[in-house]
Amino acid sequence: MDDGGWRYDFFIAHASGDSSAATELYRLLILGARVFLDSETLLPGDDWDRELAAAQRQSLVTVVLLSSRSGSAYYQREEIAAAISMARENNRSHRVVPVYLEEGSIAEVPYGLRVKHPLTYLRHGGLEGIAAQLRNLLAKLQSDPAADKSRSRDQPQPSRNPPAEPGTLPTVVGKSSSGEPVIRCGKCQGTGTKDRDGQPPKCSVCDGAGHVVLKGPLETLTKCPFCLGDGTRDRDGRDPVCPACGGVGGFSVDPPIIQCSACGGTGSRDRDGRLPLCDACSGKGVRQVGLLKRY
Repeated sequence: MDDGGWRYDFFIAHASGDSSAATELYRLLILGARVFLDSETLLPGDDWDRELAAAQRQSLVTVVLLSSRSGSAYYQREEIAAAISMARENNRSHRVVPVYLEEGSIAEVPYGLRVKHPLTYLRHGGLEGIAAQLRNLLAKLQSDPAADKSRSRDQPQPSRNPPAEPGTLPTVVGKSSSGEPVIRCGKCQGTGTKDRDGQPPKCSVCDGAGHVVLKGPLETLTKCPFCLGDGTRDRDGRDPVCPACGGVGGFSVDPPIIQCSACGGTGSRDRDGRLPLCDACSGKGVRQVGLLKRY
């Protein structure tokens, strides 16, 4: 599946009383995924009603946080109804995942969610375990070759060629003697040559080796959102190299981090995966909390 066809991987729908849980889940997911959460993603002056509806239409998965507060959450019920409608039209182009934050039965489960296989807070190890389950789901959806044919007509088409082998993370092939991950070079996709054809000249990013050692632990490894791991600025396997990751296809970011509001996590100033590079996050799509301004 080509993840360039969606602006966001996850759209989090929640009741206002569950905003703290939604924020925590958002922060667990943004390392390696594009996530929409109203309180984190909307910019000052945005028309929130239009932006929320557009973001949900352009998301692959709606994650619905359910609790005893959901029954009185008017706007969450609207988002659930929209998600169910899109999933019924085509479950490959939009998926709905209920997440139960409380044990026991909820008095009023919104229509259409009872038949969806859920994630639950205690059974799946809290929000960290739920985030891991959602990342696994995303990896499976991204590797589904049939999903590309199932894109909804309302969703934007990819503007550029997809990476050779899409995934949530760069391809790890081993570890260095110091424990750092060895990953396949994004620029040449492991061929070691500039045009990915096995013929000279050699790839300038990996010096012809086909692989590079990435600084930082494996746990902080993420795919470059600007080139989608392809290592090239235009995502077509040709020059010039991606200015965000230097052609590597990914990088390590030390948590805690938050999604860059200026680009919405895409790494691009125009939020559509096109140039120019987001100057707020240098194309990384996230900002380190420790480097934020303090007042």
